[in-house]
Amino acid sequence: MSPSADYPAPPLYQPSSPEKTATLRLRDVINTKFNLALRSYEDLYHWSTAHVDAFWSTVWDETSIVGDKGTHVVDPASPSANPEWFKEAKINWAENMLQCRSSERIALIQATEPTKDLPSPALRQVSYADLYSMVANIVSALLLNGLKPGDRVGAYCSNCIENVAACLATTALGGIWVSAAADFGPEGVLERFEQVQPRFIFAVDAVVYNAKVHPHLPKLSTLLAGLAGKVATPKVIIIHAIPQQEDQAGWAKDWVSWDNFLASGKVSQLGRTPSGEIEWRRGSFDWPVWILFSSGTTGMLALNTSYASTKPFLRKM
Repeated sequence: MSPSADYPAPPLYQPSSPEKTATLRLRDVINTKFNLALRSYEDLYHWSTAHVDAFWSTVWDETSIVGDKGTHVVDPASPSANPEWFKEAKINWAENMLQCRSSERIALIQATEPTKDLPSPALRQVSYADLYSMVANIVSALLLNGLKPGDRVGAYCSNCIENVAACLATTALGGIWVSAAADFGPEGVLERFEQVQPRFIFAVDAVVYNAKVHPHLPKLSTLLAGLAGKVATPKVIIIHAIPQQEDQAGWAKDWVSWDNFLASGKVSQLGRTPSGEIEWRRGSFDWPVWILFSSGTTGMLALNTSYASTKPFLRKM
């Protein structure tokens, strides 16, 4: 595409074979299925907004969403009124995220900032096969400790591999994930967690920032002290996710390490079929996946719940 009055600069990227892109493959499927002759992306867009139910039913099928779709999609007469979608559907977000089980493909890569004592820390990585195994063991451990659908599981954590796995395991069982970054102050996390009352809290013991190791357990202890008497005492699982030496000197006696928590799940083997598949808890299309919070500039932080419905679509489109 050359520059013009409508497009003063060339696009940053053009696919070498546009007809092979997922969008145009979907257009071809819709043309065949509905006896149409859509040609451009604009044609597809306008048809999708005029036939909302047919479009999204086809998207479900063509993106291989795992779950039971049912026959209902949406009332095409009132999409602007925020109607109920896929009211008969049963779906689990984590099940869709963990369809790949390859031991050759890397699912997650974790980097840690360098420090003076460790200028070149190695990357951590986990394959899809190992991630699935990790999630299955966490599922088992959560069940062993009484997690039920709808229970909240909190994380006061960095973006480490273990944090992602705990989120997947929570949602696999119909639990609701609530996450606060490790750099948040404990007072801000307390405002969040006292509202949602998590039954479990996953937390790192330390983080590396600006070339220094920062202990995280004092902040966790302050948070737990603030929650005491306001919510039922959560089970605390401590994650050591950095390459520096682990130090358990400041641990409370009832805290459990990530490794021991996983080991208990591996032994108990709960929440699995005889073939070893996780027993996914498929919920309704609007079953909550996690809770986010607004800025709270006019008062207490406000809860915003995100649902299972859109997540597999966004991943697979």
